[in-house]
Amino acid sequence: FTTSIGLILNPGVAYGKEDGSTGKIAQRVSELQQQNVFKEVFNVFTVNNNHHKEIFANTVKQYTLLNISTVGLSEILTLQPEYLKLNIPVENGSRNLTVLLYKVDISPNGFTLLTSDGRSTVPSENKVVNYRGIIENDDHSVVAFTFSNTETMAIISDMDENYVLGKIEKDNAGLHIIYNDKDLIAASNV
Repeated sequence: FTTSIGLILNPGVAYGKEDGSTGKIAQRVSELQQQNVFKEVFNVFTVNNNHHKEIFANTVKQYTLLNISTVGLSEILTLQPEYLKLNIPVENGSRNLTVLLYKVDISPNGFTLLTSDGRSTVPSENKVVNYRGIIENDDHSVVAFTFSNTETMAIISDMDENYVLGKIEKDNAGLHIIYNDKDLIAASNV
């Protein structure tokens, strides 16, 4: 499954500083909350209870499989709202992480793909929209989301946990997984 995300965050910018103050991302979300922009909740994710334990047994101890609403994803990709409020099911749906996100442009000069044979191309068929933000009511958290036609990926971190969300490779149904990186099982033959 994919676990990479095209956004690197500076810990001093994202998390609170040692003096207890909040980072720039949390400050921006706080300003937006005062403007009451996070009204509508986009319910894009639902728990998939058809567990494939045998596939992940040697990789991760605890995870949640997610279905992505094609209608919800299409709405995000088409409208590309400036602000998103999402509920993300974790721990097999026993709790939700609510995230508050604002849209960012991580490649303002556009995106060019350089192929292995040296050719460059500009992919046009794949809409991509990126967001950053925080977990609701946690100014010491940071969240980064990327939505596209082919995949959704995210990192959701607070002072104690790092959740990774990504598409399961070779799954034609578009199934995604979210897990806490502390639950990864170390490879014994590394």
